[in-house]
Amino acid sequence: GALSAVTEFGGQGSEKEIRTTLIPTTISINDTVWNVASGKFSWNGNAMSIDRFSLNHEASALTIDGQLAQATGDSIIADLKNIDVSYILDLVNFHAVEFGGHATGRATLSSSLKNPMVDARLRVPDFHFNGAYLGDADIRGGWNNREKQIEFDAKMTEEGIGWTTVKGYVSPPRKCLDLRIGSENTNLAFLNRYVTGIFGDLEGRATGFTRLHGPFKELDFEGKEQARVSAKILATGVTYYLSGGSVDLSAGRFSFNNMDVEDGLGGRGRISGFLGHKHLKNITYDFHLDADNMLV
Repeated sequence: GALSAVTEFGGQGSEKEIRTTLIPTTISINDTVWNVASGKFSWNGNAMSIDRFSLNHEASALTIDGQLAQATGDSIIADLKNIDVSYILDLVNFHAVEFGGHATGRATLSSSLKNPMVDARLRVPDFHFNGAYLGDADIRGGWNNREKQIEFDAKMTEEGIGWTTVKGYVSPPRKCLDLRIGSENTNLAFLNRYVTGIFGDLEGRATGFTRLHGPFKELDFEGKEQARVSAKILATGVTYYLSGGSVDLSAGRFSFNNMDVEDGLGGRGRISGFLGHKHLKNITYDFHLDADNMLV
């Protein structure tokens, strides 16, 4: 469908005003039909106002209302109900990291037209990070206009299993990110996005701390995790199961410290060593393996 509206022009000189009233209709977003209710927009060069603009589709709804001027502390408020997070990321063409789920909560655009700030408090019951389910999320975030970055502080909880915290920022204009991830039995499948070419079918859980940071095309890791993980080594085609030790993450290096390893066919051993990389490319490795009938 297409948006239909009635627009009026009024005032004179610096007092000119544009007023637009939407006519109820339907539009398609990502192959989903949304109902557009009547809403009013106005602009006079010094202030913008939105009067109860709303969209809805089945159990999902978005309502926007408020005013923002050049130099006052007014605000525009968006109330979200069960909104697919992927819609928002697609609309702003942001895919440096992938967030999924259905958000309910409130986002506030405040400060002024010259220096807008966004603050959001959202609940996402089915939060996914890079395709991996991390649990029910409580998220506080927003847009820092001075630094040109999206900032957030989130906690995801898998009831009876574990939790994950994520603090940091993503900057689309600067094309970089810095995420500090605290983990307690966290699903590690979100790492698959970053280890293609090294590992395949990475699964497992970890407890510890990881920092993911750098330019989008030159990401690196720091931290330390106690992990139980399985992954296919693409160079050999063999899937291994590791547990009982720790993994130290540093710039260009994953160090495995005295971990138990199995090949799934009865072979066992203990492994230490490191896997080197340059921003997850140009892979090198050096491992010491004490093995008993292991497939290599």
